[in-house]
Amino acid sequence: MNEVEILKRIKDGFHEEFKNIVDLYKDRIFSMAYSYTKDYVEAQDLTQEIFIKVYKGLNKFKFDSKFSTWLYKVATNVCIDWSKKKRPKIVNDSHKALSKVKDDKISPQDSILLDEKNIELHEAISELPDKYKSVINLYHFNNISYIQISEVLDIPVKTVETRLYRARRKLREILNKSKNGGDSIEM
Repeated sequence: MNEVEILKRIKDGFHEEFKNIVDLYKDRIFSMAYSYTKDYVEAQDLTQEIFIKVYKGLNKFKFDSKFSTWLYKVATNVCIDWSKKKRPKIVNDSHKALSKVKDDKISPQDSILLDEKNIELHEAISELPDKYKSVINLYHFNNISYIQISEVLDIPVKTVETRLYRARRKLREILNKSKNGGDSIEM
């Protein structure tokens, strides 16, 4: 059964089918929530809040766009609202919460280095303004096209391109600054 059929069954009263939608998107939505919260438990709560909001608002989905576009729009808005209410504190042991696929071919040392780089990257992303954080998350972590991001954020495609460019440039500055002990290097 494809996604559209599942959604139609849910709308027809087969509410238990929503579990299939959650299973399809839970990891990507959690990843997005985590990038805002930097806290595993808070990200779980935010993910649950997103899916509850999606479930309650499912009757508003009209099938005139992809479901994933609508879902990411809801998720982005909930994350931005959370961000405005609670400015997150970065948790030092956030590497425990990072979800990543373990590769048996990676040595323990390489795995630790990869964890440290992931932590550094996620911390740098958390320093970005929400408008940049959103496009980075949608494009790089959820593999969403510029056009879909444009629909999710309700901005022109050119604005998506500009924000991605500026977000990457700002990330580079943040990462260079932390690498050089506070002194930024021009690129």
